[in-house]
Amino acid sequence: MNKELIAVRNRMKALNDAYRKEKDPEKSTEIKDKMEPFYEEMGKITDRFIATHIDSYVTAGQLRYKVSSMTYPEAQAVFDRLSERVKKSKLGQEVYQEIQKLKNGSPGSPAAIFSKKDIDGEMFSLADLRGKYVIIDFWASWCVPCRKSNPHLKELYRKYKDQGLEVVCVSDDDPDEAKWRTAVKKDDIGMFHHVLRGLKFDGKDFDRSEDISELYGIHSLPTKILIDKEGMIIGRYGGGGESHEKMDEKLKEVFGN
Repeated sequence: MNKELIAVRNRMKALNDAYRKEKDPEKSTEIKDKMEPFYEEMGKITDRFIATHIDSYVTAGQLRYKVSSMTYPEAQAVFDRLSERVKKSKLGQEVYQEIQKLKNGSPGSPAAIFSKKDIDGEMFSLADLRGKYVIIDFWASWCVPCRKSNPHLKELYRKYKDQGLEVVCVSDDDPDEAKWRTAVKKDDIGMFHHVLRGLKFDGKDFDRSEDISELYGIHSLPTKILIDKEGMIIGRYGGGGESHEKMDEKLKEVFGN
């Protein structure tokens, strides 16, 4: 497997170097799009290895890396096929924990309640929105696809707000609140609820004890979680879920228009 992966990485080296050097967000996105077929090829190589090496610790390591891009049923199905020896290993248990986090942020699970100071310094709790449909949008000021999706998110909010839709934006901008505030203002999304994810770093280690993304198993941006009026997750879109277009379909189903 390693030889195959190295061969693919060598073929995409020029694009990878260009991506690291590029400062323009739009051009960076264009380069990243060109790299996507290579990532897909590497994904297929890894999938083949995992499917045929169920008693390998290397498989557990690869699965731990891939969980973030899988749905909960997909990840659980692959884990179930691993040998008992690998499942019970330290690495196997780490994979299991990651899958449980993904489950906690997937349809059928109750939405984890969190309370944070919002962008205006006031306390906000997800519990305050019980009785409403809620989109939790995991995003960041530096995430180009996130920023591009904001106009459409505003359209959805305007369309359904009178029927009980709320939007909570959880930003991965803890290290630089100024950029977070600037992005909210520039994108004109002040009508939403805004909090930071709560990831802390002391220069050596990460403190995830108050990390909202950890509660929902979020590892890629943008990812959106749809919650019903009873506080149950009924949709996950983006990382570890369906396409964002599927969210539009779900909202039409929920609100009837």
